[in-house]
Amino acid sequence: MPLERREAEIMTIFDGVRFEMVDQRRKRIMCFHTRAGFEKLLGVGRCSEDELRRLFTVHRESFERLANALYEAPAVDTA
Repeated sequence: MPLERREAEIMTIFDGVRFEMVDQRRKRIMCFHTRAGFEKLLGVGRCSEDELRRLFTVHRESFERLANALYEAPAVDTA
């Protein structure tokens, strides 16, 4: 069940960016991408919350595709 963008305010905090998506039933799904993830995926150093917001906005489609792939991935049984 693919996720879709929810036009809601993104929240940048010290640890990363929170953003919402919705499933086909319109259920809101809270997503979070860490600051460390930004640094690794985008090859950037330590950045401010404003820079995180800008980077997220520029690369939003990629982050949404990643969130969707993780959401649709099969659950892993750790028992």
